[in-house]
Amino acid sequence: MVENIGIRHLIYENMNMPKINEWASAILDPLVLFLNEGVKIEGGVSLNWESKREFNAYASERSGGGKVIGFTYDVAKEICVDADHLFCILKTPWGRPITSIGVHRETLAELRPSKKFPYEKAKKMVSELAITWIFFHEAGHLIEHHESFKINMPRIKIVGDETVLPEIDGEEGLGKNSRASWISHALEISADYQATRFIFRKLAASGCISEFQIWSLAVGVCNLFYRFGSDGENEVFAYANGSHPSPVVRFYFFYTNIKHMVMDPAYKGKVLFCQNETRLDEILLNALNTASSYHNLRGGSGPIPKMTLAIFDGGEFYSYLSTLKKVWSGIRPEIEKNIERGAPTSPMSFGE
Repeated sequence: MVENIGIRHLIYENMNMPKINEWASAILDPLVLFLNEGVKIEGGVSLNWESKREFNAYASERSGGGKVIGFTYDVAKEICVDADHLFCILKTPWGRPITSIGVHRETLAELRPSKKFPYEKAKKMVSELAITWIFFHEAGHLIEHHESFKINMPRIKIVGDETVLPEIDGEEGLGKNSRASWISHALEISADYQATRFIFRKLAASGCISEFQIWSLAVGVCNLFYRFGSDGENEVFAYANGSHPSPVVRFYFFYTNIKHMVMDPAYKGKVLFCQNETRLDEILLNALNTASSYHNLRGGSGPIPKMTLAIFDGGEFYSYLSTLKKVWSGIRPEIEKNIERGAPTSPMSFGE
């Protein structure tokens, strides 16, 4: 566990619910306003917080109209705790506890915060970008009306007058290679796509996107992938199983999405530092390995190898991708028909 390497004081551990709510609401309330007044989601969107002691989020639609994005308080708290723990690990002197779990000094040394980018500012950026991204992920489910697939996906529940799509506690009927699991994987990757597009545009609208913003976003998002992960966390399988793809598979689609946007002429002048694709690869892979190593340490596991893009070159991944494309081509027309008219991004297309 993290405490085993001598981290005693964790500034977020004692955050109480009012403080968590205040922090998260300051970030998310303007985003709710944006969905209601900018995207103009039909029926409007409201934000709901639940006090259940679990890490969970959901998107729901009420039968009488109106939509809800919901989080447990533990989502906000644990996003902050992950950022705090992770940067405590980066501050720890380079030694056996670090190198034995696959964090590589030669790459992290280039990206870890410097005097120009203090650790407190870095923790703040990772946590804020993570909670913004997960909000837009749930918004992606709503904007594309993923609840319309409830007949095909038992993960979607009817609770009172709401159709609810939970992130966790929805594994029933999602067995290995089942159609329901394939549809669930496709919808999760699609919601990831919408979230990444939303947050990238938000960053670009605020000015030039810095190298460390890209890294911080990727670390925060990869932390979420490991929090919601199923199956082997650093493995690629040829089949779908459970509700969510493995963290490294979700990273692949996040990576390709970010890379496509960075290289998009529409953002010319916004991300000058990484028009070099090799540098962008280094930044994103470093973020994946940093998050993976942290979660490996957090779970008390043994050493892990450094991951490279070669993990996506095998037959297992090609088989997974081939089936996923077929499933997506079958459900995309329904999503195109139902997507909110004010949605700023069309449903994803493979190749983007």
